Amino acid sequence: MKLLLSLAAAGGALALASGAHAETSCTDLAHARLAHAEVTQAMEVDAGGKPACKVSVTSRPTADSEIRIEVWIPRGEAWNGKYVQVGNGGLAGQIPVASIKAQAEKGYASAGTDDGHASNGRTAEWAQGHPEKIKDFAWRSLKETTDAAKALITAQKGSPLARSYFLGCSAGGREALMEAQRFPNDFDGIISGAAANYNTQGTAGRAYMMQALNKPGGYLDRPALERGQRVRARIDHRHQAAGRGQRHGPHAGTAAHVQHAGRLGVAAAHRGQLGVERQTDGIGSHGPESMGVPVS
Repeated sequence: MKLLLSLAAAGGALALASGAHAETSCTDLAHARLAHAEVTQAMEVDAGGKPACKVSVTSRPTADSEIRIEVWIPRGEAWNGKYVQVGNGGLAGQIPVASIKAQAEKGYASAGTDDGHASNGRTAEWAQGHPEKIKDFAWRSLKETTDAAKALITAQKGSPLARSYFLGCSAGGREALMEAQRFPNDFDGIISGAAANYNTQGTAGRAYMMQALNKPGGYLDRPALERGQRVRARIDHRHQAAGRGQRHGPHAGTAAHVQHAGRLGVAAAHRGQLGVERQTDGIGSHGPESMGVPVS
């Protein structure tokens, strides 16, 4: 996975204030005042065997906005002084709680958002007729999360953050690029992995694929699937034989042998469906024949 690491334009890190500060209790954060947002729950939870505050927030920057946010803040010495905001995936619709918790267990204060809607992350019915929700999804929920999380962390700790980072992959990678473009001063570091950006091009490409798959022959028929299963079974058998000291073909018993097994079965199925005896495109000398496996 390729990672893009871009340092924010902020001039240096904020130094931790000197001297001791009394922390605010988790329950007291329920009364925190936030701009066009409200704390709906504040409680103490376990973060990898150490105490942390979990704060749930709902932000409504517009009349049609409903942005859910969750913030975890390690208590006492469990906090390393830093904040990590995590990205979402797919079309979002749920708060990435597991990612937030994982960062808190490492000592980071962390937060994430559902991007302004509740859904299964695969469909976008919520967007039709709701232009403000589209803006929430695209960028506004990210800013709302950053501002609310930093305010709550500062209120709970009584001291500023040492560093702030954004970490996201796929849709979260797109969010990371959005953060770098629109709010470069909000983070000291931004990590964007496998960014699902160029949304117009990507959506058009997926629409084309669905149209192609809906045409006759777009999916493998039963004979083709059975052909692929037979090839896969033969490859698995030869791999097992290699594990017993028997070798067949130049790749038998190797990591490449195992990695090729699944897709070779599908490739063989395609050949059978298309009436082609041998496959050269994409597989070449690594096809099942080169491993001593007949494809019929």
